[in-house]
Amino acid sequence: RAAVYGRGGAAGPGYRAHEQGEGRPEEQDEAGREAPRYYTRAQRLVEIPLLKSEWEKTQEEDKIWWEKKEADRIEMAIKKREYDISTRRRLLRMREDKDTFVNNIISTKGAKSTKEEVSRFEEELKRVKEE
Repeated sequence: RAAVYGRGGAAGPGYRAHEQGEGRPEEQDEAGREAPRYYTRAQRLVEIPLLKSEWEKTQEEDKIWWEKKEADRIEMAIKKREYDISTRRRLLRMREDKDTFVNNIISTKGAKSTKEEVSRFEEELKRVKEE
């Protein structure tokens, strides 16, 4: 019945291989798959030191790059701080002039508006008295 459906049976290919000492087809497949595994594993064992040395080299390059970037960042932070301090000093020097200017504008505007309001009030008072 197995031979009819093409699965191999007592007289199938697996049976003949077993009689010849080659083992079952499943065992042959496993042996066939293991040979590349050993080869791959052997390749990895050879490549592991190479990969490790490459990784260490990359780590060293990354460390040098990081130290350079960190030094640049610190240098820029110092320059920015110096600029901020000079800007603060400049603004503090300008503060007194600004306060004087603003107070002058406020007092001038206040005086003008007060004079205008007084003159308007007097005109309105005159008009009301005349009526």
